[in-house]
Amino acid sequence: MARIRQSLTAAIISISSTAVFAQDADINNILSGISEDAQSITTLQENLDTLSEAEVQVIFRKIDEIAETRPDLADMVIVHGLGSKNDVLRHQALWLTLSRAKSLVCQINFEKTLADKESLRKRIGGVVTLSFYEADPKARSIRLVSGNSDQESRQLSVVGDNVNFATYGNNYSLSGSLSLSEDGRMLSGPIDYRYFSTTYSTYCDIPLL
Repeated sequence: MARIRQSLTAAIISISSTAVFAQDADINNILSGISEDAQSITTLQENLDTLSEAEVQVIFRKIDEIAETRPDLADMVIVHGLGSKNDVLRHQALWLTLSRAKSLVCQINFEKTLADKESLRKRIGGVVTLSFYEADPKARSIRLVSGNSDQESRQLSVVGDNVNFATYGNNYSLSGSLSLSEDGRMLSGPIDYRYFSTTYSTYCDIPLL
């Protein structure tokens, strides 16, 4: 996954007032007023954490729509949202991060691995890559297989700030349950890799920032 630009964490944008988010239902007007020259002392970050669930959903829906034309804005909102204490904001930022990605690269943490480390290293090396195919925003899930074959058993789902996935192929299966770190920089958690009749229980880290 391409890293989100860290320099955008301090991005400053211009809005008319801090109260506009709570009072103005026209999110398009709010976003269209965002400054590209980063001159305002009022930041969007300061307002995001105070949004209601409905307002967060509207903001992120619009951010998703303009991500290609305003990647600076989309990245800044995602970076802030991942580390926010607002649970709705964290979920929306995590979902948008994953739904925009083409794959997820799990780095095996051998220090936390309970299985035979050398056998596991020989079998899968140091990383496991999950290829993404089609994202379903309503179900908050991403298919891990192309075509229509057994989609329910080969998908990734986002619930809150947790990510669960399961997939399989010839002679192997892979499943895991990952959680977003408090600072939003990492997804981590246990995974199980089964090859024929042998299951390797290990742990993986996925840097997001």
